[in-house]
Amino acid sequence: MTETELLNLISLGEDSILELKDLIFKNNKITGPHRDSIADEMSAMANSYGGTIILGVNDKTHEITGIETSNINTAENWIKDIANDLISPPLDCKITKHCLILNTDNNKNILRIDVPNSSTKCNK
Repeated sequence: MTETELLNLISLGEDSILELKDLIFKNNKITGPHRDSIADEMSAMANSYGGTIILGVNDKTHEITGIETSNINTAENWIKDIANDLISPPLDCKITKHCLILNTDNNKNILRIDVPNSSTKCNK
């Protein structure tokens, strides 16, 4: 997916196969959104057609808030833990890191999580 395609997807906003989530960090730890909320979204997507979650974007304004470079690995591990620990059977999501070049002074990191359609019903 190109940067232009990703920005267009974000601009369209949420629907049944796209979730936008802003991550809130405190002391290098994710405090929002709640893990159970993300697990619910991932399970629902897996039980239907699959979908995409983009972390680092405000779901109401579609503003790209980004994820600090120092927090990218924390966010990636957080998603992997949710997919493996809170969902049964565990989901094998594809996680892609993007650095969006919004202008010459303002680059933003986001994570795109592609949630696959599951052949087995997923439970949270």
